Amino acid sequence: MRGGLHFHLWLSVRCIATEGRALFNFKKGLTVVANRLVSWTSEEEECCNWIGVGCNNSTGYVVKLDLDGMFTTGEIE
Repeated sequence: MRGGLHFHLWLSVRCIATEGRALFNFKKGLTVVANRLVSWTSEEEECCNWIGVGCNNSTGYVVKLDLDGMFTTGEIE
């Protein structure tokens, strides 16, 4: 049996405040069936932890928005 030390390093990336506000306002324009974006709770929450949002681990900028399967409708202006 091989032994070893295993560990995971989890980095907490902070969302850029203006991007969090923009995403929260974007959500307000959507109709979400079954509240699939429940993690998008307020402008003050950490948007990098929101479901469907991916951030750059170094900068905190939002680099991915995946709403596939979220059953959303609405218009993007």
